[in-house]
Amino acid sequence: MGLYFGILANIVAIVGGFFGIVRLANNFVSNSFNRKRKNRHDDYVFTKKFLSEIKKKDKNLEEYEHPLFIEKGFYALTGKGNLSATEILYCLKQKNPTLFLNNYPSVRGKYLEYSYDKNIIVFKGRYKNKWVRNLSWLGNYLLFLLYYLFGYGFIVVVFKSKFVDERDWSWWQTAITINSIIIIIFLISIFCMIQGMRMRLAKEIVAKQETNHNEMEMSQMVNQDE
Repeated sequence: MGLYFGILANIVAIVGGFFGIVRLANNFVSNSFNRKRKNRHDDYVFTKKFLSEIKKKDKNLEEYEHPLFIEKGFYALTGKGNLSATEILYCLKQKNPTLFLNNYPSVRGKYLEYSYDKNIIVFKGRYKNKWVRNLSWLGNYLLFLLYYLFGYGFIVVVFKSKFVDERDWSWWQTAITINSIIIIIFLISIFCMIQGMRMRLAKEIVAKQETNHNEMEMSQMVNQDE
């Protein structure tokens, strides 16, 4: 009876500790996001007033077409400030702008970049090679599974050491050990999964772009025939 009570107490401690960490992290991220959103809005309003004042002195300036206004407006809307005005306008001109504006900033820099010579989004560096892209996508998902399975396999070993082999582990030693393993494996495996998802998004963006361009060319050919 005492053995089962000890097992139950350890499980409760582990689960409670894990969810406590998740809750604290969620509150921190939520509060941080709200503060940043207010700051972005204030920044956007200031930029609008700033360009309006400049326009009073320079009548040739269209404030709503100014790159600074476009970039600050996009930042206020999404919280992503890594796109140039040219890239933002390019995404807006796509048939599915929401897909491009939501996903392109998260894969730009590592997987994708904007070619100012070709005026299109292209794969960056080594990812121009199709084999590299496919291996990167598959490799990240395999690493996710490997870390996930290895981590929980190690947890089983810890439980066996305490409750089956009856080694001298206190409940707090067991709880701390298992919680540490869970957190480390969770973070590493999630990182690998996110990288795999980003590669998938990068491939999807380029594929959508190609489809949009083909449809645009077909439409132009039809208009010329008419």
